[in-house]
Amino acid sequence: MYYRSFTMNTEIQVADKSIETHMVNDIDANSYLESTLECEKINDIDVNLGHDGDESIIGKVFSTPHDAYTFYNQYAFLHGFGIRIHWAFKNKTTNEPYRKMYVCNKQGFKRLKANSSGVAKKQRRNLRTGCQAMLRISKGKDGIWFADMFNDTHNHELSVTL
Repeated sequence: MYYRSFTMNTEIQVADKSIETHMVNDIDANSYLESTLECEKINDIDVNLGHDGDESIIGKVFSTPHDAYTFYNQYAFLHGFGIRIHWAFKNKTTNEPYRKMYVCNKQGFKRLKANSSGVAKKQRRNLRTGCQAMLRISKGKDGIWFADMFNDTHNHELSVTL
């Protein structure tokens, strides 16, 4: 399908399919099939649709904290909630992070700030409900990041997007 712009005389190609499903096969060095995962390609991002048990998340290994964030963000998308970074613990001598916590975007409560100026400020909507859902990753001595704490308990309604 092509669209022609009458103002700029350019053609834009629009893909008919924005979502395509394909199989991913992982074969190890001995040519054994390790796992077969059905993935869905959404806007050029592979999202794992295999709903592993939540207990399999603890012990999951990540090469960087960004990989863990991407994994938990995709997990959250499939389960109907958003995430944010809560804490990053750093070594006091080297200032390198050794632990990070990713939480549900409705975790905790907003701090009330005193308005010392006396000028009324517009209040934003408070979405926090004190949700307990979180993923904590820690850096091992070998430099590998792994999930060492996971809680999937929500106290609010989840909105799964299909």
